[in-house]
Amino acid sequence: MALNLTPDLSIIALQAVVFSANFCVVKIFFVAPYLQLREKKRAATEEREQRALRSQQESLEGLLKIEVELRAEQQKLTQWMESQKQGALQLEREAVEGAKRKASESTEAFRRELQARLVSQRQGLSAWVVSLSEQCVTTVLKG
Repeated sequence: MALNLTPDLSIIALQAVVFSANFCVVKIFFVAPYLQLREKKRAATEEREQRALRSQQESLEGLLKIEVELRAEQQKLTQWMESQKQGALQLEREAVEGAKRKASESTEAFRRELQARLVSQRQGLSAWVVSLSEQCVTTVLKG
């Protein structure tokens, strides 16, 4: 038996046709739908990413707006507290000045009263000294 190593062209042509048919079937029924599905998934993922980025950007803008408003309110509150503090300090100064004035008036009135008493006591003392001197002189002269 002899081995025939010459290729049969009809078998090679048939194999080429089967390969081409398989290639077209796989490309049409497997590869094309897979590529379409992959493209749809990529587009959906990209759309979700874009929405997420927009949402994140909007959130950041909202946070910045809230932070600006919060700082403005804090500044207003600080100014209000400072004005209240200044008002309280002014009231305190007025109260202290009033108390000083009243204390000065009271002290001055007490000083005048003491001076008046002192003058009356001096006059009484002078009269008493004169009376005592007269008694001493009378007692010594009679005596």
